[in-house]
Amino acid sequence: MLNALSLIRRLFAVVVCWVISITVVAQIQPANNGIVGTPARDSNAAKSNNNKWKDEDTKISYQQLLSEKVLSPDTSIHTMHRAAYSQPWYHNLGNLGSPIQSMLFRIDGESAGPSLGYHVFDVYRAQLDSLKYFNTTRPYSVFAYQLGSKQEQLASILHTQNIKPNWNMAAHYDRLTSPGFYKVQRTTHDNADFSTHYNSKNQHYELFGAFVYNKEQQDENGGILADSFLKSSLYTDRKTIAVRLQNDAYSALRSPVTNMYRDAAVQLVHSYTFGHTDTIYNEDSTRFRLELTPRFSISHKLLMGTDKHEIKDKTPGNDSAYY
Repeated sequence: MLNALSLIRRLFAVVVCWVISITVVAQIQPANNGIVGTPARDSNAAKSNNNKWKDEDTKISYQQLLSEKVLSPDTSIHTMHRAAYSQPWYHNLGNLGSPIQSMLFRIDGESAGPSLGYHVFDVYRAQLDSLKYFNTTRPYSVFAYQLGSKQEQLASILHTQNIKPNWNMAAHYDRLTSPGFYKVQRTTHDNADFSTHYNSKNQHYELFGAFVYNKEQQDENGGILADSFLKSSLYTDRKTIAVRLQNDAYSALRSPVTNMYRDAAVQLVHSYTFGHTDTIYNEDSTRFRLELTPRFSISHKLLMGTDKHEIKDKTPGNDSAYY
């Protein structure tokens, strides 16, 4: 009787151990390769900030309005040491941000008649016909800052990213300020632009939207009183040379005469193209793209803008002979 009871206890212990082993095996999940018994990978190790991500190159390109040529932005600093805004044929009045004209003669075929001096700041301005419409696989930003002699400062920031693979937005801002080498000839420019490009998935509809804002300001000093100052050793510091429109009673740093040009414009160009769309696959058929064969298209362009050119003299009575 005692041996029978001992045998029953041993059988019960074996059954319990067998059940426990089945439960443990059931908790082990098969891996992705389908082999039973391989422990599952710990999800805690799959962090988003590790260094095991696939390294893919960022693809950035841009095009201009009504141009099919696709270009890549120049991110090198090869020409950063060159004088800004004066390459290759431009010449200014001796101060960064001052009016510029080209030493190379060319015929302006875009307009007929006199320009009345409204183009002397064109090289600094953001213009609708030269905006860049980007396409990028990742958010892309560029910031540049330059500091020159006599506290010349240039700052520029650009940011662009795709909201969707077929829709991009970009914003750009430039800031220029320069007190100048001579008295009261400060320049201050603010230039900003915003652009967006949308192309429908079937490539039939396309939209280009843009906004530009420019504000150019310059203090007019009227020029130095005589060229003989430039040859005198007493005036090696050009800030000590007297200028025509200097007025210490008004300000020792600012001129009472200012020249300001401001403009803003909004442009919307969109079109719809009729044609046949084909699906083009790559060699191993892992990727495809749509290719539109255009037959006929209609487009619409909306342009609104405002311009303001203003010359102020806050002390006109001090030099009536000048006018």
